[in-house]
Amino acid sequence: MPPKRFAYFIIVDGKLAGFVMVFNYREEGDPETDYQIAEFFVMYKYRRCGVGRQALFQVLDRHKGRWGLGWHPKNIVSALFWKSAINEYTKGKFELIKSNPKLKYPDGSFGDTCLFGNN
Repeated sequence: MPPKRFAYFIIVDGKLAGFVMVFNYREEGDPETDYQIAEFFVMYKYRRCGVGRQALFQVLDRHKGRWGLGWHPKNIVSALFWKSAINEYTKGKFELIKSNPKLKYPDGSFGDTCLFGNN
C-alpha cells in the first residue's frame, strides 16, 4: 500500500480549534506500527478542557491498527497529555519506550514512544 497522509481539522462550536495529521507508513527501522501522528495541535484557548483528548480518540477510532505515538521528553506538558490520553484510551494496555533510539530529535534527544493496538 502506498504511503498516505490524513488531515483533520478540530472544530469547536463551528470554529477552528486545531488540527491532526496522521500517516500510515512506517518510520525507517520501525516495523511495528501501522499509524503515527505527524502533527497534533490544539489552540491555547481550547487546551485543558478535553478538546485534544476527544480529537485524539476520534482519530484513533477512525484508524484501526498498531499505533506509535512519540513526543520530546523535555516537553513535559506534551508528555503528560500523551501518557494520560493513551492510558485512558487503551485502558492501560500500551508499551512505553523511554528514550527510544528510533525517535531522535534534532537536539540529540531520544523521544519517548507509546506503542499500542486498537483493533
